[in-house]
Amino acid sequence: MKYKYSFDSLEWQEIGLGAKEKVQIIGDVEIRLLRLEYGFNEKDWCLKSHKAFVLKGELRIDFNGDFQSFKEGEGFIIESGENHKHKAIIHKGGFAEILLMA
Repeated sequence: MKYKYSFDSLEWQEIGLGAKEKVQIIGDVEIRLLRLEYGFNEKDWCLKSHKAFVLKGELRIDFNGDFQSFKEGEGFIIESGENHKHKAIIHKGGFAEILLMA
């Protein structure tokens, strides 16, 4: 079906310690299902823009010392650039499953 996509048939791909993803590309839109677990550690600040929605769990983001938490059912939009640099944090025993669109 040209209007429908599903992650069910895709295998999780490990992309780093505590991080795995499933990716769908539909036309010029990339849709990522990202699962972050305790142990995930971003060494460098991320400067990319993100449009995301938390499906499960809780994600905490460090915006250069301004910490914000996002829980199930909450979304966020982060602009790109140094003024919006950020790092994701997962608490011990926690996880977050996030839908990202680019």
